[in-house]
Amino acid sequence: MLKKYLDRQHSYIDVGAWVGPTVLYGSQLSRHAYAIESDPVAICYLRKNISLNPDLIDKISVIDYCIGSENGIVRLGTKTAGDSESSLLSIGEAKFFHVKSITFDTLIESFKINDCNLSRWILKGRISYFACTEEIYQEILSYFILIHTWISV
Repeated sequence: MLKKYLDRQHSYIDVGAWVGPTVLYGSQLSRHAYAIESDPVAICYLRKNISLNPDLIDKISVIDYCIGSENGIVRLGTKTAGDSESSLLSIGEAKFFHVKSITFDTLIESFKINDCNLSRWILKGRISYFACTEEIYQEILSYFILIHTWISV
């Protein structure tokens, strides 16, 4: 999917970048890659993995937010921090972090992302958290969405 849609004229957004496997690959195919991750443990590993690839450092922006329905601070729950299972919907989890939340529209506007042709999303819960304006949908031509169907809500 990444090889099919990414090119050096467009940027790539990886929402739920985790420790960076797809953003590292996608950044090699795109003009620039935006790694969106809110789990603080995963962010540390993501930054370390990027630093181990010095030729990609300037091609990847790490944005330590979760995409949510509003801008602000939210509670991110998890069983084990850094394991890629953090979620806004994990209310009863023993471990949690307060993290920054940003709407997708605000992300696009704040980081001036106007050349994206692919966005990969790891969704753990309701897709309604990711509502975008029609203008944003027209600017972003393709979506590669991976939904963790094994998570009960």
